[in-house]
Amino acid sequence: MENNTVMTKGSNPLKRQANIANHSRQEGSISLTESNTLSFNKKTRTCKTWDKSAYKSLSNEIRSMSSQFALMEYMNRNDINYLQELYPKLKQAKITTENEIRNGDYRKRLTGTALSKVSFRNFNKATNYRCYSSLNHCLWLLLHQNSLLLTNPFKIINALPKSVRLKLLNKPINKNTTFSDLRVLVKQSYKQQRDSFYLLDDLDGFMALLLTAIFQVVIWQQTRPTNSELLTSKMFTELFEVKFPLAKSDVMKIKIESLLKFYEDRKQN
Repeated sequence: MENNTVMTKGSNPLKRQANIANHSRQEGSISLTESNTLSFNKKTRTCKTWDKSAYKSLSNEIRSMSSQFALMEYMNRNDINYLQELYPKLKQAKITTENEIRNGDYRKRLTGTALSKVSFRNFNKATNYRCYSSLNHCLWLLLHQNSLLLTNPFKIINALPKSVRLKLLNKPINKNTTFSDLRVLVKQSYKQQRDSFYLLDDLDGFMALLLTAIFQVVIWQQTRPTNSELLTSKMFTELFEVKFPLAKSDVMKIKIESLLKFYEDRKQN
């Protein structure tokens, strides 16, 4: 039997939730610079609008997970432990930030409030579009519509970074690729591959492991839970319950199980 032991990721203790609880009531006393307005690239604004986003098609439940994760990830990436540290770094006018503090907008997002069309636009501008890819990640799309991998595998797989796709596939996928074609494209899973996805410690790595778990069942006819599914479960706990604890992590877990069951029922003969 294959050894499923994986390397341990470095400890990354986050105090986000405790910090929010302890300091959110102090929001009104934040000292802000006069203006943090950024001159945004015109092409960036045009390509990353609400109308062109995947986010707008998501259910409110999944939007909530997406926006909460994106903000916590952004704060972690920029070594921001408190909302008080976040506000002065937002790329927007002082009065806009003051209004958002008064309304508790970012506090609500950190506790799982979905973004509206207006808040989606303002949030992306304020964070210099650094959260856009996480908000629109293919993981959320697939959880929203389980059949998307079946009907449009290109849309899901091609959204992953090239470095991940190279480990996942034997050759490039294209827009005309069908789900049945994946039988000759998908690599047989191996331990080093799975470990490399796990160690990415992000949405891309989790998505790659989840896809591998689906392929092991559908294409390679393995019985659940496969070694990829077990590692996916371990990564879920670490990523969505410990590092970035989602308010709706239980709902997300149910949706992932529903996704895996959907493809288990469609094993190729």
